[in-house]
Amino acid sequence: MPIYFFFFLIVMLSSIGLPLLNGFVGEFLMFNGVFSSAATKYSTLFTVTAAISIILSAVYMLNMIQRVFYGPTNAITAGAKDVRMNEKIILALIVLLIVISGVYPKPFFDLTRDTVESILTKMNYKL
Repeated sequence: MPIYFFFFLIVMLSSIGLPLLNGFVGEFLMFNGVFSSAATKYSTLFTVTAAISIILSAVYMLNMIQRVFYGPTNAITAGAKDVRMNEKIILALIVLLIVISGVYPKPFFDLTRDTVESILTKMNYKL
């Protein structure tokens, strides 16, 4: 199942936060917000906890890839077939969206700007 593996790997690397994928943008914004926040004296502790969590999730995901795709097959998985053409098209669109939002996330930020500003205004947070 090489095609399925490729799509699965891209989504998994995005989940880990590999640069140029959408997970990296989210992690960067989270680290930037938590570490630069003056609202709490525990910002460094929260940042370190988040970093450790990201490292542990990367270890878990890479271990999962090794066990699922490089592990032994059994009677259930022996007859598995690779993805069909319609599934390839859908998965390719998802991967394209992952890469686009990782390389150029501004359109996605623009979609949520009004809502975020409204929430921050209600919280009396200065922009």
